[in-house]
Amino acid sequence: MEQASYAHITLYNYDAVKRGENNPKITVAMMTSEALGDLYTSEEINLNGFTTGDHPNDRIAVVIIIYDSNDDPLMSITTMGVVQSAH
Repeated sequence: MEQASYAHITLYNYDAVKRGENNPKITVAMMTSEALGDLYTSEEINLNGFTTGDHPNDRIAVVIIIYDSNDDPLMSITTMGVVQSAH
């Protein structure tokens, strides 16, 4: 199996979409294979300022697509989460 080279992570405010808001917060980031390994072991994502605005307990949808060094997708992961403040 090919080695993971990098990943694209897309986050969006799932509950904002359900409320019918026109511009739910969306964040897209690229992650190196080293950072991807850190994510695997810590199960935490640094959201770099991603917020849910006036709804701090909103659910977020997380989509991660992992690519090899030839830019071919190896796998994708989709999950739900809740934004929590870092302590």
